[in-house]
Amino acid sequence: MLGQIFMYIMAGVILVLVLAFGYQGVVMISQRTAQAQQLAFEQQLISNIATISHEYGSVKKLDLNIPGKVSKVCFVDLTTYANSFTAGQDQENQAITAALQGFDKNNPEKGPLYNIFLFSDTFQTLYADVVKTTGCFTPTNGKLALKLTGMGDGTEIAYWNVAS
Repeated sequence: MLGQIFMYIMAGVILVLVLAFGYQGVVMISQRTAQAQQLAFEQQLISNIATISHEYGSVKKLDLNIPGKVSKVCFVDLTTYANSFTAGQDQENQAITAALQGFDKNNPEKGPLYNIFLFSDTFQTLYADVVKTTGCFTPTNGKLALKLTGMGDGTEIAYWNVAS
């Protein structure tokens, strides 16, 4: 009888350990998957912007799968930036203006160098050196269709419309 109680206790301890380590493993895998999706999104966005920038007049549709809980993607043309961002809502304007505090378009090596901003549970910044658009874009159901237009020295970004 005492031996059976001991076996039940051991089985219970082993079960708890398996569940705890299994849960921890699942959480770790989901975090790594989210990181991989974020990196793939960043690389796809930045490389497509850079690729078309030198192709004057070229137009490309870029379909993005937005990772995580990103609610808005904003771009800033640093060649026309004038110490404040006013293309989004108040919270976005303040966050972007604060992130670019100290940036001087006449001396871009001085201060922060960001021109792509992602709003979600966290605020993230990216850089692609050829953005020629200032504005914010809202994904729908985790997807965002952008129209990239090559300007020869940069890329204009807009929503993709079937009529355009």
